[in-house]
This record gives sequence, structure tokens and C-alpha cells, in this order.
Amino acid sequence: MTRREILIFAITAVVGLAVWVGIAIVSGKEEAWDSSLFFTIGLPVMLCASGVAGYIEPRRFWLWGIAVVSLQPIILLYNSEFGPLFMVGFFTFGVFAGLGVLGALVGAALRRQRKKAKDDRVE
Repeated sequence: MTRREILIFAITAVVGLAVWVGIAIVSGKEEAWDSSLFFTIGLPVMLCASGVAGYIEPRRFWLWGIAVVSLQPIILLYNSEFGPLFMVGFFTFGVFAGLGVLGALVGAALRRQRKKAKDDRVE
């Protein structure tokens, strides 16, 4: 990974962590996804963050979808006890990462489309 990719990963991961912690604090819930704010505000913000990352660096777009949820399981581990729903939580993070990958794919596609349109104008 280049320094630029590491920086994009770190920023995207911190955005995802900030969304998780911020919503948990504002809603008073232990886990952010227990609040409707997570689905109405948090998840769209995370998808936009991965989309912007995909636009900035389209070559590894899939990585930005993973990055946006990569730090959230740490908070889950810290706040929750290991129980039967623990693995369901990790599966859910996988689903959110998949959605993040889709957001990053859209960003990467927009970047490629813009580049193609720019190249077509030059010719």
C-alpha cells in the first residue's frame, strides 16, 4: 500500500468510528445500530465516506468499504460481553462493509466515467 492509500484507509476508518461513537453518545445507546439514527444518518454518512474514498482512489475501491467499518468491532468488543449474539454482530459488520464496498464502487465508477469523458473531450 502506498502512503496515500494508508492515509485514505485511516481517514475512512476514523469517519466510520466517529459515526459509531457519535451516534451511540447522541442516542444514549450502547451500540449505535440500536438507534434509528444509525440507519438514517450514520450508514448514509459511512457510504458517502467510502464513495468519496473510491472516487479519490478507484484502484482498490473494495478496501474503502472495509475501512469504514474496520474500527467499529473494537467498540463492540469493548462494550459488549461475548454471547450468542456476538457473532451476529460481526456478520452484520460484514454486511455493512459490503454496503461500503458498493458505495466505494459507485465513487470509483464516477471517477472513471469522469476521466473517460475528459479524455473524450481532449481527442
